[in-house]
Amino acid sequence: MGSPEPSSEKRFMAHTADVAAGLHRRLKKSTELVAQWTSDPQWRPPCETCLKPRGYIPVRLPGEDKGSLVECPRRRDATTCGLALRDEGDARWERQMRLIAAGLLPRYHEATLEGVNSAVRDQITSYLEDLDEHTARGKGLLLVGDKGTGKTMALALVAMQADRLGHGFCFVYAADVYSAMRRRDPEAREYLTGLRRTPLLLFDEFASPFTSDMTIGDLEALLEHRHGSRRPTCIATNLSLKRLQKMEEWARIYDRLREDCWPPGKAIVIPGGSQRGQS
Repeated sequence: MGSPEPSSEKRFMAHTADVAAGLHRRLKKSTELVAQWTSDPQWRPPCETCLKPRGYIPVRLPGEDKGSLVECPRRRDATTCGLALRDEGDARWERQMRLIAAGLLPRYHEATLEGVNSAVRDQITSYLEDLDEHTARGKGLLLVGDKGTGKTMALALVAMQADRLGHGFCFVYAADVYSAMRRRDPEAREYLTGLRRTPLLLFDEFASPFTSDMTIGDLEALLEHRHGSRRPTCIATNLSLKRLQKMEEWARIYDRLREDCWPPGKAIVIPGGSQRGQS
Protein backbone atom coordinates (compact mmCIF):
# COMPACT_ATOMS: atom_id res chain seq x y z
CA MET A 1 0.00 0.00 0.00
CA GLY A 2 1.55 3.28 -1.13
CA SER A 3 2.09 6.25 1.11
CA PRO A 4 -0.82 8.68 1.28
CA GLU A 5 -0.78 11.82 -0.84
CA PRO A 6 0.26 14.89 1.15
CA SER A 7 -2.61 17.19 1.96
CA SER A 8 -3.03 20.44 0.06
CA GLU A 9 -2.14 22.33 3.23
CA LYS A 10 1.16 20.41 3.58
CA ARG A 11 1.95 20.94 -0.11
CA PHE A 12 1.27 24.64 0.30
CA MET A 13 3.49 24.83 3.39
CA ALA A 14 6.28 22.96 1.60
CA HIS A 15 6.00 25.29 -1.39
CA THR A 16 6.06 28.32 0.92
CA ALA A 17 9.19 26.98 2.62
CA ASP A 18 10.89 26.52 -0.77
CA VAL A 19 10.01 30.07 -1.80
CA ALA A 20 11.28 31.45 1.52
CA ALA A 21 14.54 29.50 1.17
CA GLY A 22 14.99 30.85 -2.35
CA LEU A 23 14.38 34.41 -1.18
CA HIS A 24 16.89 33.91 1.62
CA ARG A 25 19.55 32.68 -0.81
CA ARG A 26 18.87 35.60 -3.13
CA LEU A 27 19.08 38.09 -0.26
CA LYS A 28 22.37 36.56 0.90
CA LYS A 29 23.85 36.88 -2.58
CA SER A 30 22.61 40.44 -2.93
CA THR A 31 24.15 41.30 0.43
CA GLU A 32 27.52 39.81 -0.61
CA LEU A 33 27.43 41.72 -3.90
CA VAL A 34 26.65 45.01 -2.18
CA ALA A 35 29.45 44.37 0.33
CA GLN A 36 31.86 43.80 -2.57
CA TRP A 37 30.61 46.93 -4.34
CA THR A 38 31.00 49.02 -1.18
CA SER A 39 34.51 47.73 -0.38
CA ASP A 40 35.75 48.26 -3.94
CA PRO A 41 34.36 51.47 -5.45
CA GLN A 42 35.87 50.57 -8.82
CA TRP A 43 33.81 47.40 -9.09
CA ARG A 44 30.56 47.67 -11.01
CA PRO A 45 28.58 44.90 -12.67
CA PRO A 46 28.63 45.51 -16.43
CA CYS A 47 25.35 47.02 -17.57
CA GLU A 48 25.13 44.55 -20.46
CA THR A 49 24.37 41.82 -17.92
CA CYS A 50 21.34 43.69 -16.51
CA LEU A 51 18.03 42.06 -17.39
CA LYS A 52 16.10 45.28 -17.92
CA PRO A 53 13.57 46.59 -17.02
CA ARG A 54 13.59 44.63 -13.74
CA GLY A 55 17.23 45.35 -12.95
CA TYR A 56 18.35 41.80 -12.12
CA ILE A 57 21.68 40.21 -13.04
CA PRO A 58 22.58 36.49 -13.17
CA VAL A 59 25.08 35.54 -10.48
CA ARG A 60 26.85 32.29 -9.56
CA LEU A 61 29.02 32.41 -6.47
CA PRO A 62 32.05 30.09 -6.05
CA GLY A 63 31.10 26.56 -5.05
CA GLU A 64 27.59 26.73 -6.51
CA ASP A 65 26.43 24.48 -9.35
CA LYS A 66 23.94 26.99 -10.66
CA GLY A 67 23.36 30.65 -10.30
CA SER A 68 20.31 32.81 -9.69
CA LEU A 69 19.07 36.30 -10.34
CA VAL A 70 19.75 39.08 -7.84
CA GLU A 71 19.03 42.79 -7.91
CA CYS A 72 21.96 44.61 -9.42
CA PRO A 73 23.69 46.71 -6.73
CA ARG A 74 24.35 49.42 -9.31
CA ARG A 75 20.61 50.01 -9.41
CA ARG A 76 20.80 51.39 -5.88
CA ASP A 77 22.92 54.28 -7.15
CA ALA A 78 20.75 56.83 -8.94
CA THR A 79 23.83 58.71 -10.19
CA THR A 80 25.06 55.87 -12.40
CA CYS A 81 22.01 53.78 -13.26
CA GLY A 82 19.16 54.83 -15.52
CA LEU A 83 16.84 52.30 -13.90
CA ALA A 84 17.57 53.82 -10.50
CA LEU A 85 16.82 57.29 -11.87
CA ARG A 86 13.53 56.02 -13.23
CA ASP A 87 12.71 54.34 -9.91
CA GLU A 88 13.48 57.58 -8.09
CA GLY A 89 11.23 59.57 -10.42
CA ASP A 90 8.42 57.03 -10.06
CA ALA A 91 8.76 57.15 -6.27
CA ARG A 92 8.53 60.97 -6.27
CA TRP A 93 5.44 60.88 -8.48
CA GLU A 94 3.74 58.21 -6.36
CA ARG A 95 4.51 60.17 -3.18
CA GLN A 96 3.07 63.33 -4.71
CA MET A 97 -0.12 61.49 -5.68
CA ARG A 98 -0.45 60.04 -2.16
CA LEU A 99 -0.06 63.46 -0.56
CA ILE A 100 -2.59 65.07 -2.92
CA ALA A 101 -5.07 62.24 -2.35
CA ALA A 102 -4.71 62.81 1.41
CA GLY A 103 -5.50 66.52 0.97
CA LEU A 104 -2.04 68.14 1.13
CA LEU A 105 -1.74 70.73 -1.64
CA PRO A 106 1.38 70.59 -3.88
CA ARG A 107 2.58 73.95 -2.55
CA TYR A 108 3.50 72.23 0.72
CA HIS A 109 5.10 69.06 -0.65
CA GLU A 110 8.58 70.54 -0.28
CA ALA A 111 8.02 71.98 3.20
CA THR A 112 11.09 72.24 5.43
CA LEU A 113 11.73 73.23 9.03
CA GLU A 114 13.07 76.56 7.77
CA GLY A 115 9.46 77.46 6.99
CA VAL A 116 8.51 77.04 10.65
CA ASN A 117 9.02 79.79 13.22
CA SER A 118 12.45 79.25 14.80
CA ALA A 119 10.97 79.54 18.31
CA VAL A 120 9.10 76.23 17.94
CA ARG A 121 11.32 74.23 15.57
CA ASP A 122 12.74 72.08 18.34
CA GLN A 123 9.25 71.13 19.51
CA ILE A 124 8.09 70.28 15.99
CA THR A 125 11.26 68.28 15.37
CA SER A 126 10.75 66.32 18.59
CA TYR A 127 7.16 65.49 17.62
CA LEU A 128 8.24 64.33 14.15
CA GLU A 129 11.04 62.14 15.51
CA ASP A 130 8.64 60.31 17.84
CA LEU A 131 5.61 60.31 15.54
CA ASP A 132 5.18 56.53 15.79
CA GLU A 133 4.90 56.74 19.56
CA HIS A 134 2.64 59.82 19.53
CA THR A 135 0.20 58.30 17.04
CA ALA A 136 0.07 55.04 19.03
CA ARG A 137 -0.88 57.03 22.14
CA GLY A 138 -3.38 59.25 20.29
CA LYS A 139 -1.35 62.42 20.86
CA GLY A 140 -1.64 65.25 18.34
CA LEU A 141 -0.58 68.89 18.24
CA LEU A 142 -2.37 72.14 19.00
CA LEU A 143 -0.62 74.97 17.14
CA VAL A 144 -1.74 78.47 18.08
CA GLY A 145 -0.47 81.58 16.33
CA ASP A 146 -1.17 84.53 14.09
CA LYS A 147 -1.60 84.08 10.34
CA GLY A 148 1.62 83.58 8.42
CA THR A 149 3.64 82.15 11.32
CA GLY A 150 4.24 78.73 9.72
CA LYS A 151 1.43 76.65 11.25
CA THR A 152 0.42 75.09 7.93
CA MET A 153 4.06 74.35 7.15
CA ALA A 154 4.36 72.49 10.46
CA LEU A 155 1.25 70.42 9.69
CA ALA A 156 2.68 69.66 6.23
CA LEU A 157 5.87 68.33 7.84
CA VAL A 158 3.75 66.02 10.02
CA ALA A 159 1.89 64.85 6.91
CA MET A 160 5.10 64.04 5.03
CA GLN A 161 6.60 62.24 8.02
CA ALA A 162 3.40 60.21 8.37
CA ASP A 163 3.65 59.30 4.69
CA ARG A 164 7.28 58.21 5.09
CA LEU A 165 6.32 56.00 8.05
CA GLY A 166 3.34 54.52 6.23
CA HIS A 167 0.65 56.02 8.49
CA GLY A 168 -2.71 56.90 7.00
CA PHE A 169 -3.64 60.56 7.37
CA CYS A 170 -5.97 63.24 6.07
CA PHE A 171 -5.14 66.95 5.70
CA VAL A 172 -8.24 69.17 5.78
CA TYR A 173 -9.09 72.85 5.77
CA ALA A 174 -11.72 74.27 8.08
CA ALA A 175 -13.85 75.78 5.31
CA ASP A 176 -14.27 72.36 3.64
CA VAL A 177 -15.13 70.63 6.91
CA TYR A 178 -17.65 73.27 7.98
CA SER A 179 -19.26 73.21 4.54
CA ALA A 180 -19.75 69.44 4.79
CA MET A 181 -21.23 69.82 8.27
CA ARG A 182 -23.80 72.28 6.97
CA ARG A 183 -24.80 70.27 3.89
CA ARG A 184 -25.61 66.99 5.65
CA ASP A 185 -26.14 65.14 2.35
CA PRO A 186 -24.93 61.52 1.90
CA GLU A 187 -21.64 62.63 0.33
CA ALA A 188 -20.97 65.03 3.22
CA ARG A 189 -21.81 62.36 5.80
CA GLU A 190 -19.40 59.94 4.13
CA TYR A 191 -16.69 62.63 4.17
CA LEU A 192 -17.22 63.35 7.87
CA THR A 193 -17.25 59.65 8.72
CA GLY A 194 -13.88 59.40 6.98
CA LEU A 195 -12.54 62.19 9.19
CA ARG A 196 -13.60 60.25 12.27
CA ARG A 197 -11.84 57.12 11.10
CA THR A 198 -8.62 58.43 9.55
CA PRO A 199 -5.63 57.33 11.68
CA LEU A 200 -4.19 60.87 11.78
CA LEU A 201 -6.21 64.04 11.15
CA LEU A 202 -4.43 67.28 10.28
CA PHE A 203 -6.88 70.19 10.62
CA ASP A 204 -5.78 73.60 9.33
CA GLU A 205 -7.47 76.96 10.08
CA PHE A 206 -9.43 75.38 12.93
CA ALA A 207 -11.91 77.77 14.58
CA SER A 208 -11.83 80.12 11.61
CA PRO A 209 -14.99 82.25 11.17
CA PHE A 210 -17.05 79.74 9.17
CA THR A 211 -18.70 78.22 12.21
CA SER A 212 -22.22 78.30 13.61
CA ASP A 213 -23.82 76.70 16.64
CA MET A 214 -24.51 73.63 14.52
CA THR A 215 -20.95 73.19 13.26
CA ILE A 216 -19.45 73.77 16.70
CA GLY A 217 -21.59 70.91 18.01
CA ASP A 218 -20.49 68.75 15.10
CA LEU A 219 -16.86 69.63 15.81
CA GLU A 220 -17.28 68.53 19.41
CA ALA A 221 -18.76 65.22 18.23
CA LEU A 222 -15.91 64.70 15.73
CA LEU A 223 -13.21 65.36 18.33
CA GLU A 224 -14.97 63.29 20.98
CA HIS A 225 -15.18 60.33 18.61
CA ARG A 226 -11.49 60.61 17.75
CA HIS A 227 -10.59 60.96 21.42
CA GLY A 228 -12.51 57.83 22.32
CA SER A 229 -10.85 55.94 19.46
CA ARG A 230 -7.34 57.15 20.42
CA ARG A 231 -6.85 58.69 17.00
CA PRO A 232 -4.55 61.73 17.09
CA THR A 233 -5.58 65.12 15.70
CA CYS A 234 -3.13 67.90 14.85
CA ILE A 235 -4.75 71.33 14.76
CA ALA A 236 -3.60 74.78 13.66
CA THR A 237 -5.66 77.82 14.60
CA ASN A 238 -5.43 81.61 14.32
CA LEU A 239 -7.45 82.05 17.51
CA SER A 240 -5.37 83.19 20.44
CA LEU A 241 -4.89 80.90 23.40
CA LYS A 242 -6.85 83.34 25.56
CA ARG A 243 -9.87 83.24 23.23
CA LEU A 244 -9.77 79.46 23.06
CA GLN A 245 -9.74 79.28 26.83
CA LYS A 246 -12.33 81.96 27.58
CA MET A 247 -14.88 82.01 24.73
CA GLU A 248 -17.85 79.92 25.79
CA GLU A 249 -18.31 78.22 22.42
CA TRP A 250 -14.66 77.10 22.27
CA ALA A 251 -13.82 76.41 25.94
CA ARG A 252 -15.16 72.82 25.94
CA ILE A 253 -13.43 72.02 22.66
CA TYR A 254 -10.15 73.49 23.91
CA ASP A 255 -10.38 71.39 27.07
CA ARG A 256 -10.76 68.23 24.98
CA LEU A 257 -7.87 69.23 22.69
CA ARG A 258 -5.62 69.90 25.67
CA GLU A 259 -6.08 66.35 26.89
CA ASP A 260 -5.11 64.85 23.54
CA CYS A 261 -2.19 67.07 22.54
CA TRP A 262 1.56 66.95 22.93
CA PRO A 263 3.34 68.28 24.98
CA PRO A 264 0.83 66.97 27.54
CA GLY A 265 -1.84 69.52 28.30
CA LYS A 266 -0.16 72.32 26.35
CA ALA A 267 -0.64 74.20 23.12
CA ILE A 268 2.43 75.14 21.09
CA VAL A 269 2.14 78.91 20.88
CA ILE A 270 3.96 80.43 17.89
CA PRO A 271 5.04 84.01 18.66
CA GLY A 272 5.22 87.00 16.34
CA GLY A 273 3.31 88.10 13.29
CA SER A 274 3.20 87.01 9.67
CA GLN A 275 6.50 85.99 8.06
CA ARG A 276 5.10 85.76 4.54
CA GLY A 277 7.10 87.59 1.93
CA GLN A 278 10.14 87.88 4.17
CA SER A 279 13.43 86.42 3.03
